[in-house]
Amino acid sequence: MKIVLFSPLANTSAIGRVTALIAPALIELGHTLTLVRTEQPHLLSVPPHSCAADDVLAWNDEAKVEHALADADALVYQMGNSYEFHSGGLHWIARRPGIVCLHDFVVAHLFAGWAETRRNEAEDVLRRWYGDAVTRTYFSARDHHEFMASASRDHPMTEWICAMAQGVISHSRWGMPRVLRASAWPACVAPLPYSAPAARPATAAGQDKGNVRVKILTVGHANPNKRIESVIRAIGESAVLRDRVEYKVCGRIDPRYGLELARTARAARVRLHISGEINDMRLQAEMRQADIVCCLRWPSFESASATTIEGLLYGKAV
Repeated sequence: MKIVLFSPLANTSAIGRVTALIAPALIELGHTLTLVRTEQPHLLSVPPHSCAADDVLAWNDEAKVEHALADADALVYQMGNSYEFHSGGLHWIARRPGIVCLHDFVVAHLFAGWAETRRNEAEDVLRRWYGDAVTRTYFSARDHHEFMASASRDHPMTEWICAMAQGVISHSRWGMPRVLRASAWPACVAPLPYSAPAARPATAAGQDKGNVRVKILTVGHANPNKRIESVIRAIGESAVLRDRVEYKVCGRIDPRYGLELARTARAARVRLHISGEINDMRLQAEMRQADIVCCLRWPSFESASATTIEGLLYGKAV
């Protein structure tokens, strides 16, 4: 088969890493694979994950993408909750529907980015799936904080994406009722492919570490739904934990949020280290050095947590 796969490939994208893992398997099975990068234009220059493919195109190179689609047997769209990473996928799926691999059951942030320049279309989408009240609330608000806060419960925008799909693959079952409500096409749940290339056998459990600090690690885009502040406060409430624990946060973070977390940690007398974005080699080193990988989410947007899988593959307490 000739497969055209739309996906972010920037080396800061976890979904891009999944694409890099499945691409050689598809080629090994005898398929021809064209990858179309879907990041916003300013991210297309970010170095990609190393990825096997017969061709790699930018989504906004219309002529080349149209040529690739002309004789394709299957179109597959990797979809997550970031408009920065998936704007190109939204551009093409509206014109050329295909199979959606849904990495997040809640895609309200993706919708918000798309809706900024498409008010009439966005109103139609909200009204169709959630009614007039949600539509009025969304467009009357100065920002969409309340909409996002209640999205996982009331309006996750799952239906919006799945209604454009000609089949849906996801990685857990908890959000599938909304998927099935929106699409009459086949849908299935499959494990999230992920790897830990630098993992080493775990050390023996139960060893007394004496006065060595216990290292807790949170990785990925650092935002409020990762519950980092809750972890800081939990450590700060225990004299034993304050004395023994070092908490590290690695990943993209808004500078203002970083300052807010730093203030919280100082007030709670917690040892907090915020690294910002790091490359794969350094991330692998951080995972090896960690004792505990903390993957809290509230609300939960994802269909499955790559960080959790990776932590388990490294043999860490999660």
